[in-house]
Amino acid sequence: MIMQKKYEKLLEIGRKANKKQTEKKRKERESNPQYLMEKAKKEHRAKLNKMKIKELEVVAKTDEVAKEILKKRRAGTKEKNKKHLLKKQKILINN
Repeated sequence: MIMQKKYEKLLEIGRKANKKQTEKKRKERESNPQYLMEKAKKEHRAKLNKMKIKELEVVAKTDEVAKEILKKRRAGTKEKNKKHLLKKQKILINN
C-alpha cells in the first residue's frame, strides 16, 4: 500500500514535469514566425481540400494552391469515371 502511494507520487511528479516541458516547447514554437507561417499554409490547404469543386473553381482564379488542388481533384474524378464506365460496360456485355 505504501509502495503504491509512492509510485503514484512519482507518476504525478512526472506528469507535472511533462506538462511544463510541453508548455515550454509550445511557447517556443509559437514564437517562431516561420512555424506560424507553415501552420497557416497547412490550415489554408486543409480548408481548400474540404471545399466542393464549384467553390474551388471560384477560388482557383486567384489562388495558385487552389488551382493545383482543383487539377488533382479533376484528374481523380476523371479516373473514377473511367473505371465506372468500364465496369458498366462489362456488366452490359455479360448480360
